[in-house]
Amino acid sequence: GIMRHSLERLLIESLLAGHRHNYTLQLQRAPMRYGPGAISTAIELLENHPERPWTAGALAAEVGLSVRALQAGFHSKADVGPMTYLRQVRLRRAHDDLLRADPATTTIGDIAHRWGFAHLGRFAATHAQRYGELPSYTLRRTRSTEGYP
Repeated sequence: GIMRHSLERLLIESLLAGHRHNYTLQLQRAPMRYGPGAISTAIELLENHPERPWTAGALAAEVGLSVRALQAGFHSKADVGPMTYLRQVRLRRAHDDLLRADPATTTIGDIAHRWGFAHLGRFAATHAQRYGELPSYTLRRTRSTEGYP
């Protein structure tokens, strides 16, 4: 799933960043200039494909930027880094799924894991901070307040 692929990419990127090799200088070079189009494209990718196992390196490569330029562009345009932005998108999608789910057949864990949240306690706390209620309340509330049996 999302978590396994993310961990694999993180491991590969960490190895590439942490050891000298033929491409070390190219990877360390970080032009601070970035086109607004590249950042907009990166935002669209995260919005349209949040289920992909994104890492900062993979996203930067996809839009033709260095990781540092991607991070600078996100902080300038969205006030957060790209991975924080991705977590926000995934949290929003998880919340939407909770609103639509049938609590008789869907668990919070199912939804949290679908969107890459491995730690249910942190997911619940983050959800409560963002939406003002625990995910369990969101899941139960919608069925009883929208006229479902």
